[in-house]
Amino acid sequence: MIRKILLFIALLNFGVNSFSQSARNMIDILNVRKELFTVNNKIVDLLKKDSYFSKTHGVKLFHIFWLEYQGEFRKDDFLNHSFLNKLKPCYYTQKSLFGKKKYLDTQVLISDTLGHLIADSDGRVIYSAVKNNIAYAKDDLELMQMFYKNEMDFVFYINNTPLSINFGIKGKDVYVLKKSNEGLKIYPLDEYINCCWNTLHVTTSN
Repeated sequence: MIRKILLFIALLNFGVNSFSQSARNMIDILNVRKELFTVNNKIVDLLKKDSYFSKTHGVKLFHIFWLEYQGEFRKDDFLNHSFLNKLKPCYYTQKSLFGKKKYLDTQVLISDTLGHLIADSDGRVIYSAVKNNIAYAKDDLELMQMFYKNEMDFVFYINNTPLSINFGIKGKDVYVLKKSNEGLKIYPLDEYINCCWNTLHVTTSN
């Protein structure tokens, strides 16, 4: 059991330290490095307590950060990428022995050492189609492979946008990652904004 725990932690440290410069910049700009390690350790604890995943020899964690947009949604801000400066991390609170504690809000995709999607977590519980012998949706599997192949440096969701849409950063480029029944569709941000701006923004009242 000790050996398995060490393997979990080693892989987590590798994953965090291997972020590209763009991802590291976003994590530092959002000031969530400490919170990220806390979430990772929390998920490792959940995996160790699960009778199914405690037998898994190593995992990798990939984050989709949930971010809040500050200010008015403006098309020009998305086209010139200045919207990135208006994002801040979301948090949730959870009771503990020491009262309520604040945690970084992030969806975490969990893969085995071969890059197969085996579970996901919000830091509260572990969800797994594999464990329950159910097939994952095609877009989820493609998103996992995109992470595993390092095709994106940083992936995030913005509150008040459709749940089917995530955003990805690779180097200096920003993309829209849209889930669909046909699979994951990837668009350069400016291309998506120019064609589909009205479908991107969901007002707070909705």
